[in-house]
Amino acid sequence: MPDSVEIIFFLLIVISLFSGIHYYFIRRFVIDTALDPLGKKIAVTIIILLGLGGILTFPFSRILPLNIARPAVFVPYVWMGMILWLVMALFAIDGVRAMGYVVKRLKGQRRIAIARRVFLARILALGVTLTAASLGAAAVWRASAAPEVVPVRVTLKKLPPELSGFTIAQITDLHIGPILDNRWLKDVVDRVNRLQPDMIAITGDLVDGSVDRLKDQVAPLRDLSAPSGTYFVTGNHEYYSGASDWVAAIKKMGISVLQNERVSIGRGEKSFDLAGIDDASARRTTSTARENLARALKGRDRRQELILLAHNPRVMYDAGGKGIGLVLCGHTHAGQIWPFVYFVGIGHPYTRGLHAHDPQTQVYVNQGTGFWGPPMRLGTHSEITHITLMSANK
Repeated sequence: MPDSVEIIFFLLIVISLFSGIHYYFIRRFVIDTALDPLGKKIAVTIIILLGLGGILTFPFSRILPLNIARPAVFVPYVWMGMILWLVMALFAIDGVRAMGYVVKRLKGQRRIAIARRVFLARILALGVTLTAASLGAAAVWRASAAPEVVPVRVTLKKLPPELSGFTIAQITDLHIGPILDNRWLKDVVDRVNRLQPDMIAITGDLVDGSVDRLKDQVAPLRDLSAPSGTYFVTGNHEYYSGASDWVAAIKKMGISVLQNERVSIGRGEKSFDLAGIDDASARRTTSTARENLARALKGRDRRQELILLAHNPRVMYDAGGKGIGLVLCGHTHAGQIWPFVYFVGIGHPYTRGLHAHDPQTQVYVNQGTGFWGPPMRLGTHSEITHITLMSANK
């Protein structure tokens, strides 16, 4: 199936699902609560506008001028998170009510009076709304907080003793675009620089938009400073935003881009290899770029320690058994918003934190320095990872 047909098919499914969710919400919050005619019209209009805003948010966030896009998309984005919790709560309540109804019918009891049903519907609607609003406020506050610095210590078997204590600051999934801007990015850059890392790794999904649209927003990246350099690999969102243009722009900022290639960090025997690969999504969006781990590893000395930068932790399906000491990834956001924290593991071998993939290889998955879509986090936090490499031979 051609990619364009798949995209259209996917959009139709999303729109149908989103419409069904909103109809169910209107049914339970407006019709069942028996609002007066004027209140019903106002409520239905607001809900429909919010639903349309949610559907149009993604194209509008890339078309509208940034100073207009930010306030225009914020409310629809938050609504997308809120409607999830509202509908989940209603489904749970309706499930309990359905079981109660069956039990009553089996016992031969009568249905409750209409006035009582309306009263209960209003009480439930109020309770669900207050709960979802509280969760939404907490989630927005959590997402707007500065990224947490997460210290991680990794022992590598082949790391030279002289490099024990070498530090890497990893940032990923910044998603600079309609909401997260250059002021937010400048704070992230300042936080990274205060760590005084030996090296900085940016593992993809830097932007949501074109170079022309966002070049001023990513300008603070020029100030990243580390003695052994700053390295970048593409994520899937770069390929939705003009990856080749972004690669050129990032290089102009003094950041090295690793596209299925490898460099040496350090000197002579007191060094390790650093490899980086293009994101796997490249094959679906461009005719030239491809993820190619074999090319990145070709000709290396397997006695030398190697660290791999890759956006998606699914790379671990291929990276195991190749003598890679450490893989740094992002992409998952750890689910970003509850309850997705429980589902993000579908199709991903790891979703957050440090794991031993096999006796040779460890993988660390950063939860994301920014966020994508709704400016909300619940059950997760934004992260700057401060990794300290330790030699097993010291």
